[in-house]
Parts: sequence; structure tokens; C-alpha cells
Amino acid sequence: MVQTLLEHSAPVTSESHYFSYGNFNPDLVMQVIEAVVPGTAKDFIENELLSKLGITNYRWLTSVSGLPESGWGSSMTSRDMLKWGTLVMKKGKWNNEQLIPETFIAKSTSRIIYTGDDDVYGGGKDVSGQGYGYYWWNADLKYVDKSYFSSSAQGGGGQYIIIIEELDLMVVVTAHENDNSTLQIMAE
Repeated sequence: MVQTLLEHSAPVTSESHYFSYGNFNPDLVMQVIEAVVPGTAKDFIENELLSKLGITNYRWLTSVSGLPESGWGSSMTSRDMLKWGTLVMKKGKWNNEQLIPETFIAKSTSRIIYTGDDDVYGGGKDVSGQGYGYYWWNADLKYVDKSYFSSSAQGGGGQYIIIIEELDLMVVVTAHENDNSTLQIMAE
């Protein structure tokens, strides 16, 4: 599917390169993983990440392709979300083992593309500079006269893993609120 898509897609140009969250296809990511890892993508995720992090109480939906969903469809406890956040804060290391390359963690949590301030999910008056990395959102959170760069994994209905590296701070939020102000509350 990936090869077919690339063969039948127009080249990306400066005019066609823009951010549109709803139009990216995270299923392609899982297909690439499936193609390059030994065994299956599901086994790889379970053996190389979830089991090493001690995550056993989770639900990960399967897409129509038979591969694990990517971009949505997973559920886990707040404690397990803390483990993911800790893995990111430790630059991909867990129990002295490099599970994810440090360069990938840095890139995925960086502001690869600026998405604008018009509609920051969970935002407010003190939240600006929204951007996106690889499945990680970024925003500047202003407190008094200082601004802090934040990275956050966000799930539907107000699920967050928020990291402010400069403060050595991680906050996990589990909620069920589509009209939330979580990032604004963090700024305050």
C-alpha cells in the first residue's frame, strides 16, 4: 500500500506542503513498521516496548488491515501513560536500555511544523506557538513573563501526557471532555 500510494501521489512542493491534522494517514506508519521489523508490528510493539515498560493492562484496536491502529484506538492506565512519558523524558531509555533512538525522541517531540494558534486544542490565552512533531503536539505555555516549551501526546476527550523539559515536569491527564482547557490550566 505504501509503495502504491507514493507511486500515485503528486510530489510534495512548497505550495502543497501544509498541515492538516485530519488528512494524514497514520496507518502508513504501521505498514512501514510491519515491513521492516522481524515478525509482525503487533509482536514488535508488545515485545520491544510494552513488555519492557511493564505495560500489560491495555487495549490496542486492530485496523481493517489487520495491523494495530496507529494514531488512535489505544487505551491504557494513567500509570502506564506515566511510563511512556518517562521513556520520552529519559530520551528513549528504560532500565538502562535504549528502546527508542534518542534522535527519534528529539525529532518527534520537536516543533517540526507550526500549526498555528487559531484552534489550539486545550488552549487559551496563555497558550501559543502550537506545532506538531511525530504524534506529539507542542505549545508555548506562558506564565507571568516567561514562556515554557511543552510537548504533549494527546488523545481524544482530553487525554494528555504533557512534558515541560525545562522544569523536569510531566503531567498525565485522563479526562472525558472535548471542550477542554488543559494546556491553559498548565500555563496558569
